[in-house]
Order: sequence, then structure tokens, then C-alpha cells
Amino acid sequence: MITNTVDDIRVRELLNPLAIHIDDVEILMAYYDYVDEEHIFLRKFNLDSKTWEERNQLTDNSSNKLYLDLIDHNNKLHLVYCQYEGGNLQVKYERYQYEKDLFRKECEEEISNLESPQDPTLIYFDGKLWITWIERDAVLSRFSEDGGDSWSPIYLWKDSKRHNIVRYKYLSNPKDNNTLLNYSFGKFSTDLSFVGFGPLKNTEVIPLKKKNLLKLPKDLPRIKI
Repeated sequence: MITNTVDDIRVRELLNPLAIHIDDVEILMAYYDYVDEEHIFLRKFNLDSKTWEERNQLTDNSSNKLYLDLIDHNNKLHLVYCQYEGGNLQVKYERYQYEKDLFRKECEEEISNLESPQDPTLIYFDGKLWITWIERDAVLSRFSEDGGDSWSPIYLWKDSKRHNIVRYKYLSNPKDNNTLLNYSFGKFSTDLSFVGFGPLKNTEVIPLKKKNLLKLPKDLPRIKI
């Protein structure tokens, strides 16, 4: 067995999740490191030269983060995680153009409400990009038909509230470019069925709440210190 040290990292307080993408020419590995602030980094292993290349910092916001998933589709790297804000969590999505070892952020989106989402998961299926997650013992999701530029409303899958739901590991076929995922939520039963993407049967729309902005009154008195 051959082992290599890929990177030396610091963790904030929780276990460090990893997200790995493998294809015919390279391995992409995303992970957290704490360098003054907590960020997500990505490092590539070239299968031809058998070497690790320099890491790239992906995220640029200072919020503490949790969870991690990524998929690579048509030279677009799709990243999802949760970030803390005001004691709550929110699902965050980012997309990067990936070409010739360069990563350029193209867009980002706040996907969920500020609640308690868990395990955000990326799924590309039948021409749609899905983000699914667990929230209050139910599976919620949104989808994009344009690769992440715009997003559907939030859907709650009613079946998920009536069954025990687990997160399954899924081994994608690298030659099947129409179905890409690392994990999926599904019913815990002998009759395996996935929940959170596909036809919108037995779902309900959850309103996306707007953030409350703090408005200060005009003509505040000056305070001398």
C-alpha cells in the first residue's frame, strides 16, 4: 500500500468532510482548511504524471461552513455546502468554470432558507441540476434547468415525512453524462426508491423567505465619546 500526504490542514471544530471526483485523467479533491478563516480548497491529482498539483481556494466568504458535495459536468464544477449565519444554517451553491487548471467562479446562490438544513447533495439527472437536503425530518430540493444560473422554488417531498429516510452512496457511471451524483436520499426499505429529484409528484412548494434588513432611522443624534 502506498500513502501520500496530500495537504496539511487545520479544522475549526468539526470533522473535515471530503468530496472527490474521479475521471479518466484526474482526481479532484475538495476539502476544508482553516487559514485565518474557514475556506474550501480543491486539489487535483494528475493520473498521467502521478502528481498532486497546487491547491486552489474556491470560497471567498468568511462564514463558518459545514458539509460539502461537488460534481463536475462539462467543465463546470458545481459546489454545495452550508454556511452559518445568525446561529442558523443556509445551503449555498457555487459554480466554477474549470479549464486548463484554472478555476473561475461564475455564479453563486443562496439555495435554502435560514433554518437547519443538513447534508446538501448535488444531483445531475435528465438535464436538470438538483440540490437536495434534509430539513426538519423532510427532504427538500430545488432544481436548475440552465446549469445553475436560475433556480426553481423549494419543493418539499411529502413521502419523506412518512418514511425513514437515509442517505445512500451512489457510484456513478463515468460514461453516463446524463446522471451524475455521489449520494442520494431514499426510503429505508427493501423497496429502494430515491427521494428529492425527478418528477414533482406529491410535493409542495415552500416559500423562500427574504432576509430581514435592519433599517436605521434617519437623523440619528450624534454621540460624543
